Amino acid sequence: MVVAGTSFFTDAYDLLCIPFVMRLLGRIYYQVEGDPKPGTLPPIVSASITCAAFLGSLAGHLFFGWLGERMDRKRLYFTPLFPIIISSIASGLSTDFGTLCFFRFCLGFGIGCDHLLSLSIISKYSLKSTRRKFISGIFAFKYFGNCFAVVVTTTVATALRALPHSITISEADYAWRLVLVLGALPPALTYYWRKKVVLDLAGCTPVLYLDHRIYLDASSGTAAAKVPQVQEEAEERFGLFSGEFVRRHGVHLLGTTATWFLLDIAFYSLNYLYQKDIMRAVGWTRKPTAASMNVFMDDVLLIFLTQAGTILYGWLGILLFFKFIQTTGPFKIQLVGIFFMTAFLLCIAFPFDIFWKNHKIWFLLPYASILFFANLGPNLTMFMMPIEMFPKRLRFTCHGLSAASGKAGAMIAAFGFQYAMQSRDESVVDRGYPLGIGVRNSLFVLAAITALGFLFTLLLVPGSKKKSLDDDKEELEVVYVKFESYHRYLHSFCSRIFCLFDVDVGYVWREIGEY
Repeated sequence: MVVAGTSFFTDAYDLLCIPFVMRLLGRIYYQVEGDPKPGTLPPIVSASITCAAFLGSLAGHLFFGWLGERMDRKRLYFTPLFPIIISSIASGLSTDFGTLCFFRFCLGFGIGCDHLLSLSIISKYSLKSTRRKFISGIFAFKYFGNCFAVVVTTTVATALRALPHSITISEADYAWRLVLVLGALPPALTYYWRKKVVLDLAGCTPVLYLDHRIYLDASSGTAAAKVPQVQEEAEERFGLFSGEFVRRHGVHLLGTTATWFLLDIAFYSLNYLYQKDIMRAVGWTRKPTAASMNVFMDDVLLIFLTQAGTILYGWLGILLFFKFIQTTGPFKIQLVGIFFMTAFLLCIAFPFDIFWKNHKIWFLLPYASILFFANLGPNLTMFMMPIEMFPKRLRFTCHGLSAASGKAGAMIAAFGFQYAMQSRDESVVDRGYPLGIGVRNSLFVLAAITALGFLFTLLLVPGSKKKSLDDDKEELEVVYVKFESYHRYLHSFCSRIFCLFDVDVGYVWREIGEY
């Protein structure tokens, strides 16, 4: 589990550190001489640095989603570590912004590839009864990455702040480079164990794969008969772009991609990209007014202390998810998580200007609750449901398409809300940015996006049962479980309406069935 969680750890570390790095880059390279105000990165440069990693992850999801169905995933397991390690080090050694964006793209590509490989292998070689716990366990390494980012960034800021003299430009330049290079440490430490896991799996795959399948079906007492049956069913193939796939799973693929796209817009905006802007609008942090690096480091320490509190609530969501995933299932947990995310977003947005600015301590409660329910629900379940939903021969590709749509949503968040979060007051807008719609209206937009995600989940994403990942014969039964329940509910509801008007219910439903 530790080996599989490396890419999630590195992804979270990079996302939480990059706002600190970009603000520091603005102070170093875009400070106007004689201007007392701090320098900031131009909007296009800031968005490009952020989106480069997202674009790389999108490409990695699509590429390995396609390649993973055609090659032995076990033998590819340690290869994504190379671009992650090399790109992390090269990012810290970049000489210009174009080079930095290129290596961040390569870093995102390696992370996107490793996400799919880790989830695929951990789900294939875990038992049906513990598969969901294993997946949530490796996903929890994102929060270790968040903690590591807070520790590294605050340590660097504290060390620079403790210098007996004012922080110089060259010292600040070393700071952001050190933060980026340290992102290579976790994947480098796990490289040996990752390669050892590959060799172990390669040596025992046939026996493990066969025994695993028999064990999963042993409760029925027909394990020996089911193995050849699966092999026979594998011959009945249909492609991703075939009419049969569209008939069986087209709506579900639309549901997973649309839901992941929408919810990642909200999740990345609230949890990583613009948390500092929201905290500043409430009054937790101040807008820097001096170009002094010492003042900047004080601001950084305060930002990351507030983030440490929200990370704690994210951990509570993970632990609660780990407890209830086996009994409740990902579909219901996702609906509950999205519903409360929307509710708390509206709770923050409506009284934002008239209440929360004067009660910033209490503001942390609903804001942390958003992160709690995001981590309890969609942040984890969106990774989990495609694994159990699609046929095994297309599962990797469909999961890659769904994950890639999520990264597209993250890019929308990085580009769109970077401008939207700007104030409507021209005197407060950051240098180089046009007037925005403000934090309050941006929160309303995010609430509408999560509400759409709730509807897409409810209407298009089927509830899945725990089943063997090698069993496709119950595919239609599993896929249409939720739609059958909708039919029963509709029948009961319409029957009550028809009875009010003395309509023959049986006749109506027979006519509908014949139609």
